[in-house]
Amino acid sequence: MPTQPIDQTPKAQGVAPTLDHDVVIRNFVIDALPHGIICVDLNLNVTLWNRSVETMTGLKRSAMLGERVSPGIFQMKTAASEDKVPESACPFRKCLNTAESRKAVYQIAGRSGRQVQVEFNLNPIMNSENEVIGAMAILHDTSAQVAMHQQLNDLYLMAVLDPLTQVANRAEFERLLTEYVNSHREVDLKCSLIICDIDFFKSINDNYGHHVGDQALISFARFLKHFVRTHDLVARYGGEEFVILCANCDEDAAVQRAEKIRFKLEKTAQPMLEGKCLTASFGVSELTDSDDTTSFFVRADHALLKAKEMGRNRVMRADTSRVADNEIGSGAKRSVSGIGWQKLSSEPLLSQEFQTQTPVNVLAEKIRCVVPELNGQVSSNSERHIEFACQAGPALNRKEDVSFLVAIEMQRADSPEDGKGQAMTFLRIVILPAKTKWFAWKNVANKETAMELMTMIRQYLSLNEETSLLKVNAAVTKSTRDTPPS
Repeated sequence: MPTQPIDQTPKAQGVAPTLDHDVVIRNFVIDALPHGIICVDLNLNVTLWNRSVETMTGLKRSAMLGERVSPGIFQMKTAASEDKVPESACPFRKCLNTAESRKAVYQIAGRSGRQVQVEFNLNPIMNSENEVIGAMAILHDTSAQVAMHQQLNDLYLMAVLDPLTQVANRAEFERLLTEYVNSHREVDLKCSLIICDIDFFKSINDNYGHHVGDQALISFARFLKHFVRTHDLVARYGGEEFVILCANCDEDAAVQRAEKIRFKLEKTAQPMLEGKCLTASFGVSELTDSDDTTSFFVRADHALLKAKEMGRNRVMRADTSRVADNEIGSGAKRSVSGIGWQKLSSEPLLSQEFQTQTPVNVLAEKIRCVVPELNGQVSSNSERHIEFACQAGPALNRKEDVSFLVAIEMQRADSPEDGKGQAMTFLRIVILPAKTKWFAWKNVANKETAMELMTMIRQYLSLNEETSLLKVNAAVTKSTRDTPPS
């Protein structure tokens, strides 16, 4: 559109020039608009093409006036699928045919071929007889907003997702846990929490390297996401520990789901581990009326710890993993020594309690020296509780590798009030079956070999059977590890 002079009235002596507003609007206002303006006639020929359209498309007005408009001129694509818009779907043609206003977002080729996202607002142009004589499109470049939204979305994802596994991170889990608990209480629905931990993850890093360890974490996270519903949440709590918020789900259903995950996981070969399988331990709790978010989580976490104590690769529930009080050595509250030992939640192969005058710190040091002799690896080490997995075959002069988990707990009794006699140390030694390695199960542990191992440990710790042994409680739990969950 050639620029015409604003003042078209001849100047006369003492007469001010007049202003033609139609010319001003046509030549200056329309070009000054930040939005693109395109007008076409009934034949789709361009009659108006303002400067903003030139800026968006790189197509000059002088070249476009009188040309037939089409999707191909803009290299128009749908914003959602990026499919090319065919001639039959030309938005200008549809506006003329229907005499209705239309709005759509497209990607078009901008300057230098860069993709620009543009919102097209099309309106029919009517004459005084209400007949369609053309169409006008107002183009709004939304690329900057799209880029900003994408950046904000990326920042949000960085804030709420674990960068390695791409599940929710700990901060997001803790934020949502409160909302999750409150929302379920408002509508009186049951909900549960599953905490799970990859077994012997340190061995993966030690044997294969941290890169493979990262790949195992990614695979495990993807595995968990496969077993949850859309309204559940999977989060990485830290290290190799993950949590699952199970919406509208009671404890029985959550335990069943955890067992399905556990069973499927131990049967699934992992390429990054040369075809070996991962295993994991699980703790489950259901929200109770007396729970807050902390107690809800802690009960599931304690159940996970029990699962580890019992040999890993198993599911433990927080509220129903109890045994009778008179079952000494299997998690009972009472014991022959009167000590409140940690609950084991299921029967071990063998459990014995002893008393000795040896101080706790000396016993602990002796136990740590025993571990290498039994080809063991310490998994829990505190002042009064030491747990280790051991390969006891060579130590017991056996050809096969017999694997056990040994948990030793100690507590010093108070000195006699009369000052006569020495203070005693009470300890409980528990032997459970364990994996031969972090990636496999070998069910060769039994009561007889557990007794041989117990005898060896007693000899190392100078625990005489006649003077030190308080009570023996041995039991063998039938293995159901190869039975698939229902």
